Amino acid sequence: AEGGADDRYAVGVDGGSGGVVVLPPFETFFPAPETVKPSREMAIKWRTSLRALLADPVGLHLFQQFCRSEFCDENISFWLEVEALKAGPAREVAGRVKDIYVKYLGPIALQPINIDQAARSMAERDRLMPSHESFGAVQAQIFTLMSKDTFRRFVSSPRFRRLLEGSARWSTVHDRTASGGLADAAGGGGG
Repeated sequence: AEGGADDRYAVGVDGGSGGVVVLPPFETFFPAPETVKPSREMAIKWRTSLRALLADPVGLHLFQQFCRSEFCDENISFWLEVEALKAGPAREVAGRVKDIYVKYLGPIALQPINIDQAARSMAERDRLMPSHESFGAVQAQIFTLMSKDTFRRFVSSPRFRRLLEGSARWSTVHDRTASGGLADAAGGGGG
């Protein structure tokens, strides 16, 4: 990649020094289940709800791939970062809250998410009073948006339908195609 930096890495601003901080991709925190191939049974379970999909590491990974292929991965990335904030050590809360705000919610956010004014006001309050619960209301709004939009497109995609029919497998390779990252049973991509 240009300048030696890998473009899969997120870039943030270190508020203390004003310098740039390079963060590893989410796969570092939520490893891709490379050895598990999704089955028809898994797909049947995933299509019941976004919550069921995100609770499964394989389903989560495939949903992330789909979001990347649709160029709408800021919502799932935000949702995951807030999950990590909730589970992270107390000593990291203030820094994580600031990073999330800068990356997704600030006036010059790197990956801005689309939220209403009430959620934006709550995010501003959470930024000023960081806690493990920060951005919970915004996360709920993003979850609802993903449930009503991205998740429906995911389970309605032709490739997901083929997975349900047992005639396709999902590629674990990061794929930015409009197909959502599925490969057909013969091993081909695209389509």
